[in-house]
Amino acid sequence: MILDIKLPYMSGELQELLLSRADPVPVIFITANAANNLRIQALRNGALAFFYKPFNAETLLTFVHLAVERSEITLADCQ
Repeated sequence: MILDIKLPYMSGELQELLLSRADPVPVIFITANAANNLRIQALRNGALAFFYKPFNAETLLTFVHLAVERSEITLADCQ
């Protein structure tokens, strides 16, 4: 899941909600202006990556592929 760290009414809480699930979803954050403490907290909570705008599209795609691989492994373990 690709999220903005400054989602209205949710910000980092959505990541915590996803982590509480039995099958956590890999999260990649993109933001234009977030304090460094939000970045640190997101990464400590298991975010796969945290990008500041502007970002390198190829690097983002690399992390998207990694997220898909992790999800496939999780799904295979559940079967």
